Amino acid sequence: MGLVYPDTEVFGADIESVVPDQPVGMEETIRGVINRAKQALEKGKADIGVGIGAGVYPVPASLTGYFDIQFCAILDRERWITIGHGPGFEYPPT
Repeated sequence: MGLVYPDTEVFGADIESVVPDQPVGMEETIRGVINRAKQALEKGKADIGVGIGAGVYPVPASLTGYFDIQFCAILDRERWITIGHGPGFEYPPT
């Protein structure tokens, strides 16, 4: 699969985030990706569960008031969790 873990098998799973379809704020968005990582780990025989999601973050100083934010959570069988954050962008006025 890759240079670091060449024998890695990646598969998808139908997972619910257990937060609203459009999470608002960092806490709700992070809670959704953690829920996805936990469910992904529990659904199969994987060693690592990964949850990815995006939400809106209120930014009153922006033109539209909201940015899109992305997070990823990675969870292993020992319950060690790592959370990462991607770049954000302002929602267009329309």
